[in-house]
Amino acid sequence: MEILRALHDWRPHWKRLFVKRETSRFGRVKEIIDELTLMRHQLQVDVLTQEQLRELRIKIGAQIDLGNKILDLDLVPREESGKVPKASKVGPVHLWDLFDSASRRSKKQPLSHRSSTNSNSGMSAILPSSPSATTLTTESVASPHPHPHHHPPSSNPSGIHLILRFDDLLIPPGKQDEEIEIFFSLYHKSIVNQSAFISERAFLSPVAQTGDFVQSSVLFWDILDSMELCKSLYVVVQMYKNGNRLIIHNENARRTSSGVGLGGALRRPFGVAVLGPFANIAPGSSPEFDAKIFLCEDKDFHHMHELILKNGALKSLCHGSKVGISLQLLRGDSNQLRKDHKRLLRSSIDANKIGFPNVIFPGDVRNDLYLTIEQGYFERSGKARNIEVSAVIVGRNGQVIEDKIHFAAGLAPATRVGFPVMFHSNSPIWMETLRLEIPIDKFEGAHIRLEYRHCSNKERSEKKLLGFSFVHLMEADRTTIKDGSHSLCIYKCEDQEQLTDSSIYLPLVARLSEVRLSDQVTVHRGFVRSTKESITIKTRLCSTKLTQNVHLMSLLNWKSNPEQIQDTLKRIMLIEGEEIVKFLQDILDALFEMFTTEDGDSTGHSGLVFQVLVYIISSLHDPKFKHFGPILDTYINEHFSAALVYKGLLTCLRHFTDHVSSKENQEPIQKCFQSVEYIMKFVIRSRLLFIRTSVGATDNSFRDSVKLLFDSFNKMLSHTNENFQGTQVMFLKNISAVFPHILRILPVIDVAEFVTLMFVTLNHDLPHPVSEAMLAAIHQTINSPVFQDIESRNLFLPTCCDIVKKYLVHKQQLQQCSDILADMLTFFHLRQELSDEGHSVIFKDVVTLSEKLLTPLINIILNIDGASSLKGRLVACLLSLLQLMEEDHFKNLWDLMYHKSILKTFLLESFLLLQALISQPIFPRSWNAMKLLTSHVLMNALQELAKPLLIYFREEHQFDRQLWMNYFTLAVNYLSQSELQLEKVQEMKRQYILQQFGDMRMRMAFQILSLWSHLGDLKQFFVPGIVGPLLKMTSIPDVELRKSALPVFYDLLDYEHRLKGHFKQIECELVDKLDILVQENKADENYKQLFDTMLRDVLEERDPAWKGNGKSFIESVTSLLERLLDYRNALQSDDSREKEMSCIVNLLQFYKAEPNRVELFLRYIYKLHDLHLPAENFVEAAFTLKLHADLLEWTNRSLHADLRYPSQKEWERKEQLYLNIIDLLEKGKHWEHAVPLCKELSMVYESKVFNYRKLAEILKRQASFFEKIISSSEQNLRLSPEYFRVGFYGNNFPPFLKNKEFVYRGLEFEKLPAFQQRISDEFPQAQILPTNTQPDETICNQDGQFIQICCVKPVPDEAPQDQHHVTSMEGLTVPSKIQKSQDRMSISKFVYDRPFHQGKRDKGNEFKTLWLERTSFQCNASFPGVLRWFEVVDSNLDLIPPIQHACETIQAKNLEIQHMINDPLDQPIQKLSLSLQGVIDAAVNGGIFKYQEAFFAPEFINEHPEHGEEIPRLKRLMIDQVSILDQALKQHERLISPEVRPLHDHLISRWRNMKDSLETLPESPMPMQRRSSSLNKTPTARKGPLPPLPNHPSEETYSSAIRKRSSVALRASLSSLYGHSNFIDGTSRSSQSNISQTSNGSSSSANESPRKVVGESIYSRPNDQAVRAMSNPMSISMNSLPNNASPGGNGSNSSPSRSIFDRNDYQQIDVDDFLDEDEGIRLLDAPPLPPRISTLNLPERPRNRTSLASAATSSGIGKSPPPIPPKSSSASLASPPLSSASVHEES
Repeated sequence: MEILRALHDWRPHWKRLFVKRETSRFGRVKEIIDELTLMRHQLQVDVLTQEQLRELRIKIGAQIDLGNKILDLDLVPREESGKVPKASKVGPVHLWDLFDSASRRSKKQPLSHRSSTNSNSGMSAILPSSPSATTLTTESVASPHPHPHHHPPSSNPSGIHLILRFDDLLIPPGKQDEEIEIFFSLYHKSIVNQSAFISERAFLSPVAQTGDFVQSSVLFWDILDSMELCKSLYVVVQMYKNGNRLIIHNENARRTSSGVGLGGALRRPFGVAVLGPFANIAPGSSPEFDAKIFLCEDKDFHHMHELILKNGALKSLCHGSKVGISLQLLRGDSNQLRKDHKRLLRSSIDANKIGFPNVIFPGDVRNDLYLTIEQGYFERSGKARNIEVSAVIVGRNGQVIEDKIHFAAGLAPATRVGFPVMFHSNSPIWMETLRLEIPIDKFEGAHIRLEYRHCSNKERSEKKLLGFSFVHLMEADRTTIKDGSHSLCIYKCEDQEQLTDSSIYLPLVARLSEVRLSDQVTVHRGFVRSTKESITIKTRLCSTKLTQNVHLMSLLNWKSNPEQIQDTLKRIMLIEGEEIVKFLQDILDALFEMFTTEDGDSTGHSGLVFQVLVYIISSLHDPKFKHFGPILDTYINEHFSAALVYKGLLTCLRHFTDHVSSKENQEPIQKCFQSVEYIMKFVIRSRLLFIRTSVGATDNSFRDSVKLLFDSFNKMLSHTNENFQGTQVMFLKNISAVFPHILRILPVIDVAEFVTLMFVTLNHDLPHPVSEAMLAAIHQTINSPVFQDIESRNLFLPTCCDIVKKYLVHKQQLQQCSDILADMLTFFHLRQELSDEGHSVIFKDVVTLSEKLLTPLINIILNIDGASSLKGRLVACLLSLLQLMEEDHFKNLWDLMYHKSILKTFLLESFLLLQALISQPIFPRSWNAMKLLTSHVLMNALQELAKPLLIYFREEHQFDRQLWMNYFTLAVNYLSQSELQLEKVQEMKRQYILQQFGDMRMRMAFQILSLWSHLGDLKQFFVPGIVGPLLKMTSIPDVELRKSALPVFYDLLDYEHRLKGHFKQIECELVDKLDILVQENKADENYKQLFDTMLRDVLEERDPAWKGNGKSFIESVTSLLERLLDYRNALQSDDSREKEMSCIVNLLQFYKAEPNRVELFLRYIYKLHDLHLPAENFVEAAFTLKLHADLLEWTNRSLHADLRYPSQKEWERKEQLYLNIIDLLEKGKHWEHAVPLCKELSMVYESKVFNYRKLAEILKRQASFFEKIISSSEQNLRLSPEYFRVGFYGNNFPPFLKNKEFVYRGLEFEKLPAFQQRISDEFPQAQILPTNTQPDETICNQDGQFIQICCVKPVPDEAPQDQHHVTSMEGLTVPSKIQKSQDRMSISKFVYDRPFHQGKRDKGNEFKTLWLERTSFQCNASFPGVLRWFEVVDSNLDLIPPIQHACETIQAKNLEIQHMINDPLDQPIQKLSLSLQGVIDAAVNGGIFKYQEAFFAPEFINEHPEHGEEIPRLKRLMIDQVSILDQALKQHERLISPEVRPLHDHLISRWRNMKDSLETLPESPMPMQRRSSSLNKTPTARKGPLPPLPNHPSEETYSSAIRKRSSVALRASLSSLYGHSNFIDGTSRSSQSNISQTSNGSSSSANESPRKVVGESIYSRPNDQAVRAMSNPMSISMNSLPNNASPGGNGSNSSPSRSIFDRNDYQQIDVDDFLDEDEGIRLLDAPPLPPRISTLNLPERPRNRTSLASAATSSGIGKSPPPIPPKSSSASLASPPLSSASVHEES
């Protein structure tokens, strides 16, 4: 079932790994799932034994835990059997221990689930078949089980073992021609001690035919004490040649000698290799190593490895050679390792450590004698000999003991073993070690015989016997030969037959040390000892049955030498433990025989025997012999038979205790107390034997003896001298182990009395070591039978609690206190579960615990900072105590707190602690079951803690708001715990929680509501403090809980309204808390709806007097909730930050309306600012900060620090904000918005704070902004942004977007396709509508997302009345850059034009039916602002007829060309050329000729009389365009290069055709309505022609006048470009004279008929009548001017001296005076209008008509409207129509 539940929980997380492409973790989980599936199948087969089933469950649990760790899921607590306990059925302490153990296992467990010990990859390499490698053979290969008599090592759980695998061998072919034997051994290089080999040799050799290895690996058992020794561990590889020839390795001598003896093959040294050290090898890994082989001479072979380590053997390096191995460290029990690594160890050779391992086990049986042949000294007889030494073991009967000599592990044991032959050496050094495995029964009387033979160089010669040596294996005192070096005598012997009878030579002296000076030459039965010959050997015994100690043998045979008992006992205490444990039972028997007489009386040796007994027992505490404890127990229980020693043992123990204060050397006493457990075991066993065999054994003598002993103990513990601390500590560490043994004889109540008195003696201030030992003793006593008995526990528990309380209060020994409490509480919990009586069996114990330890526990937990293992365990103890406490325990606790102040303090501390447990992560996140159990315990505790509130603190005179408020806050925080939110967990886990604990939130919620209902009128004291907790409670997504709790808000509103007549406090508190609540993800859409409906229903039901205000309150809160939820959804979604920005702005709008919400307002300002910066929305970020700055004044008031700014003066913060805003505006290149801020700052610096330094800096910065506005540099280049209207339709959009339209300000260089792609990426599920028609209701109400996008044109806002209008002086125009700068200051209106054809479409001229559908959009804010987009709040739809469209198109083109004329340096000449070509020579749309054809045809005029007013406007715009083109062509002529001259000439020709075409246009058929003038004249119809105008000046003068009216910048630029002095002031010299003449009153003759030039203007300024005539859209014939209209005069119409263009004033006259009803109105050659022509007081015309001022502006004189980007290419005449806001009203 657990496997299924785990796989079910893993499914979504495993899928998430696949989606995120985390292939490594995904693959590991898959492997774990496969293994769990296989294990589940094994469980279902049901053929496993109980032990196998237990092991399988443990493995299943380990795999599930590993999977949970990989997936970062909850940790599962498990018992040792692998079973998962129910959290609700175990105590918190036990559950904490299980979690702690599981957490430790999880940290040790690698993320990869594969166990490294199951892998054999590092050991599976095979010798590569290389053509350059020589394959070697051997005949002395052992069978797969090379040690039939070798005992494997016993189990050592801490042993470190080494597996060596022989992988590769490479020897050049020319370096060998015989078989090679290869031996591996471990070498320890030591700096402090002597370096030596620490293991047996192991034989591994390849087979010649296959290149494989019969035995390829060796396992060295119990090699290392710790991993640190790997740093000095080496593998030495020794190679021998095995053949029948002697080969000389000297490179200088190339001769070889060979011979064959009867003895067979010869073993000679060949080479050595050294590998290591292995400092970085890790357990479980299998690294590979290789090393070069060094060839050597025979004399250097024994120390060649040392030379290699010292880098002194480089000359012997065999190039091209290599030996390769791989190593693997294993750790643990040898038997278990053999089970776990059957495949790995199946064919491995076992090699032991030389000597005993680090830990000796009772089952170890070894009887090995290591014999090392070191060096021989042989007499020279002519020339050096080739000596071969062979060894044989001879028994006591003279027979050779067969097959007991091991040359190396991996070779079969032999009867006779020969050592390598050293060529031509009379003093050979071998250093070869043999292992002799002699049976115990054959060891006594056996000896080793070494035989020496000479191996001749002659072929087929036999090995010649030279002599022999021998040595006895056992001394005369029956001890084994001593470890160390021995020099043996060499006896000459040439006949092998003489050695068959060992009795002949055994009487001879074996060692040189035994030779007397008088017997230097020995001759005995033909054996002659040479005085010049000897051999040195070295022996080392490793036996568990034999000893080399004489005193130990004397002790065992003490009866034969009773006079030496004292000396023997003293010497026994100097023997090492290895010798003692061999004969432990025999030694103890001898000691107890000497301890007492047969009558039980003590002897003269009893005290010394007791000391030896203490020494032996204390030796067993050595970690090396720790496993011999069971052997000693077995001896006591089965073999010990001294029934009368208990009295003497107790007496000796008491004697040692009483002499503590009188002994300076405390070591013997400490060893006694260290051995006190086993001493008491001997005492108890002896007493039991005495009871069985004696009469009257039921007396109290034994109890009295024990009491006396404990009195001595207590007296010893009462000493405060520092010299006795070590003894007291040793006693306390071991005394608790005595109690269970004493209970075998004495009643438990007596023992409890002794123990309690002992700890009462210690209940004072103790040194740290003693207090630590005392608490350890208490801990052990709790786990002893003394604590399990009820009566004894009642006696011991109060003392124990007092001691623990003391240390808790003083914050000392907290870890030990927690261990004591944990074991006590676990015991009580188990006793409660197992007992049929339930709580009653431990009722009194829980009372004691709660009275003494509850308050200290609460205080100590509160004072421990942070989360730690100690704090977690203490919390578990507290939870366990609370779980054990019932209602009666709490009542008893309240009764003890007789004063209410004490009770209040306790409750406050309890609330504070429980609050910390709920809010702070005491337990790790993965301990979910522990957290659930904690919540369950706390819920029960909170219910009990509420009862004293109702009993003692509810009455009005006793009411304590702080207590109640703390309780409500705590209870609500309890409800909000993440682990209790069942909606967020999977279904299976939710069902498990409900089954174990139920829905704890509901229980706590109803507890809160129950308490609230009991408060009555006291509820008024909780306004508005309880609003926050109440909101938190109602935010839990449970409908029933919300329905029960939401009406509480009505109570709060009602009480506040009663007291204050309003509920502003509650509203403010709600706003504050809702903001925090929603951001903590504690509310949802259902909560908002329920809040609204529930409170409204309550209002309707109860109908209070404040019902109207209540509804407003509900609407306000609901609105805030909606905005907050939108903001949270934007934060949680993966959408772009733009949605988040919109939601923040919505919140800002709400908080801005709340005067008391400045803090929240600023918080969201900062959030919005921080969102803008990464997106590089610097302008929007600046406007966001401006909201903050607008809240501040230039005062010296002090402000508190907020989230961004420190405590400072108000003007300083505003100054800092302004500077930040200016920096952002500068980054965003919106310098025109920074200028007002600079001006305001300069005013403050100048007149308020008088800081002229800052004033100078800000003025410099302001000046730089002006320069950047008019700069043409590439660095300051800025393009007008594109604006896009975006409509969001469909029900799937968020509420703040659904069925709404927005205008977006595009990014820099962003066009419509890029913007569409950006919106599509932001809303990947949305569908882009292909058309821009308004969607119908079907799309708006459809489930889905539909987006409509189109470009819109901005319409600059009109400047407010309090702001300065950008107007120019007379005769000057506003430069286009400045105009554009002002236009972008504020934009909130936009238009979108959609062209369409109405009526029958004329393919020859589409302008006739081309209408515009113009949609105007009004946004709720102006651009730029706090966002790059704003919502459309109003839109209007207008239809623009074709002729009005034509007027707007021509007017827009006129403005475009006029800007090019006014700013020639900012416009490239190529752009001017293209614009002129597109207008004059329109090849696409036909230019104005199409307009003439469409709108001046008689058919159009007759069919569309409603457009009669537009036809003159269109005609006038065409005339203006011809005039503007004339100026542009002349400028073009001056700037072009010669290559463009043909184009210019062509444009001149086409322009003339255009001008001529205007002369043929028909007159308007509609008479002009007569209007009264501002002079109150009644005009009358005039018959006859109008008076003629003055003569026209020359064309050159006309051009000069035009240039003069150009901007000063243009004149200066042209002058600098062309160097013409004529253009310095804009006129030529002839022009100046003509203008001057005209100004002085000279004019043409009245009879002279003026020239009629269409599109050209006279260069004299017209008089007022002429100006009024120009205001008429219809043309006026020149000869229709009045005759008295002559230049000059003082303003009178008849004054002949007044100039037509008088600069001083303009008379207001009626245009009707110049109208001729008969002849109509003809074209007037009028000059461009002056800039102030818009000030004429003329009658108004309908809107959407081009005014006279507009026409003047189009000529480049008046204020220019903002430029409108062309809709088509520059080569086309048709340009986008001008927006309605930029079209002036016609005068």
